[in-house]
Amino acid sequence: MTRPDGLQQFELECPKCGLELDEWMEQCPKCGQNLLEVYSGTYRARRARWIRAVIVFLLLAILLALVHIILPGAGL
Repeated sequence: MTRPDGLQQFELECPKCGLELDEWMEQCPKCGQNLLEVYSGTYRARRARWIRAVIVFLLLAILLALVHIILPGAGL
């Protein structure tokens, strides 16, 4: 978006609640999300716990399959 004076205007959006901000703020006035952390490059969205559980389950299944291929007589 371009301002009347010809300069580029930045629009920020809170990743938590979606509130559009027309100026820089360190914290979202609606939900309190720390925007300094989000827009500084150090922010990482948290993965849901079920995603981690699925990843661990798949890795264990692959490991078990490899053990059965390498050691067919293993009683696992």
